[in-house]
Amino acid sequence: MSFSVLGALLVLSLLAADLLLVAFPPRDAVVRPASGPWWLTALERVGQVGSIGLTVMAGPALARGLVGPWGWAVAACVALDLVCWGRYLTRGRTARLLLAPLGPVQIPLATFPVLAFLGAAAAAGSFALGLAGLALAIGHLGSTGLAERQARHSPDAETRSPGAASPP
Repeated sequence: MSFSVLGALLVLSLLAADLLLVAFPPRDAVVRPASGPWWLTALERVGQVGSIGLTVMAGPALARGLVGPWGWAVAACVALDLVCWGRYLTRGRTARLLLAPLGPVQIPLATFPVLAFLGAAAAAGSFALGLAGLALAIGHLGSTGLAERQARHSPDAETRSPGAASPP
């Protein structure tokens, strides 16, 4: 394993988009979901650390693997992730847009980064990165899916301001 410039660029492209949320938070109510099962959170954290670290350290194998179909697949995932962020920024920065489907993809801001990491694992031929991506997929998609479901069914989803206290 050695440092991969392409791996670092992939990680930075995915994380930089997520930093938009810090600079441009939703203008409307944010429903704070109840935390999911502890094991989903644990899998998500292990998957995040593993996917980021192993992608950055994928070395020349990642560069070789990204030439061809896996490169196109990973680039498409990053591009679609950016499309979702663009939609959020240009259509009013509502909390609903963070979880809104994109075509048949139900939670695209969780799905596309996960698919990008899994594509990087396939491109690099890295079993370890694949396992980290799988842990990320289960934890992140599970947690985000629960949050989306709770937000959709919350009676006060449209009325609470981000700083307002939750009703008892």
